[in-house]
Amino acid sequence: MVLKSLTLPDLISRFIQSRRYLSPKTVDYYQMCLSGLDYFARKQGWPDPDQVTRDHIRDFIEYVATEPHRWAGDGRRCTFKKASVATVHHYAKVIKTFFNWAQDEEYILKSPTLRLRLPRPCYHEVEPYSDQEVAAMLAVCEHDIQHGYRYLGIRNKAIISVFIDTGLRLSELAGMRLSQLDPNLQQVRVMGKGTKLRVVPLNGEARKALKRYLV
Repeated sequence: MVLKSLTLPDLISRFIQSRRYLSPKTVDYYQMCLSGLDYFARKQGWPDPDQVTRDHIRDFIEYVATEPHRWAGDGRRCTFKKASVATVHHYAKVIKTFFNWAQDEEYILKSPTLRLRLPRPCYHEVEPYSDQEVAAMLAVCEHDIQHGYRYLGIRNKAIISVFIDTGLRLSELAGMRLSQLDPNLQQVRVMGKGTKLRVVPLNGEARKALKRYLV
């Protein structure tokens, strides 16, 4: 039994409120994708959410996949190239999550994304830096230290050393605070993706570079 019929913007607003326990970046991403859905629905004259069909969803996914100038005239930043397969996949996943939530909350009788096949993402393998490339970056830092840029050289060497040693995400390293380091620089506590706390060990080179930077 459907509790109440809402407009798509109202339904999106309630969905976003229900996701406030997630990280701000995740909530912002949901908001971005769903505002795109609302833009397309208004442009195409979609019916109320409980009347949206699988064909409507397919049309939206096709729009994201093929239209290089998406969101034109909506006050948003217009795109200038076709979306990648990964981007289309992420949009489709958000839309599926949204309509499944609406069904679970009894705002609609049946999600239009049921049995909808999502486009498969195509991820490229990331090649790690070679030992020679890492050595070259650290050598540049040492050169800066010896030629008038001591602070920057020491700081950059600490950043590179911790990156290489721990594999932290950029946002995790950029947001690192002294309170997250243990007194002996043996490990660091980081708040990762999904606001999950984890403890990451530090090896000798990273500890040495951090100590040099902090002293």
